[in-house]
Amino acid sequence: MNMAMSGNTDSSAQSDEPAAPAEPREQIDSRVREICRHFNIEEKIMEKLNKAMKTREDFDEDMQVLWHIMEKGAKNNKKAVDVMLVKIREITNGTFIGKDLLDPDIKDFAWKYNLDDQLLHRLIRTMKKRGKHKKQDLKDMDERIGSAKHPSGLLVRMLEGLEENGKMPPAPGWLVQGGHG
Repeated sequence: MNMAMSGNTDSSAQSDEPAAPAEPREQIDSRVREICRHFNIEEKIMEKLNKAMKTREDFDEDMQVLWHIMEKGAKNNKKAVDVMLVKIREITNGTFIGKDLLDPDIKDFAWKYNLDDQLLHRLIRTMKKRGKHKKQDLKDMDERIGSAKHPSGLLVRMLEGLEENGKMPPAPGWLVQGGHG
């Protein structure tokens, strides 16, 4: 019995000592807790997300985007913890796309073509510069990408053209499927 009690005393002493004066536990935002519970993210990572999100000016919008990204990751059979860790790193590094992805035109386009993070960042950056032309540019890109063998390659080429001279270059024949019947 003494051995059992001393074992319990040891473990309770270990958990009591560091928790008291050394590190007061930070309050986890309920929105952070909710997303982490939903995607079965462990507490340690939840704490990292909470700390990272406290640095954000657009907390609510960023949380909406994070939900979208996590759901997309789940749909694409990606491990939730991996997706979350990448997003925490982006938030910490200041590269998280955040509220820009809430633009319905950009979001619909990105989801339709299942753009990877790098291409999505580039699309957002380019479309921000395009201002009033954004909607038409997305429509034009959508029409051209729909028949492409390599949609990502064609999108990169179109974005390069928009960035360099404000115009989409003609699609090279090898990127387009059956353009001339």
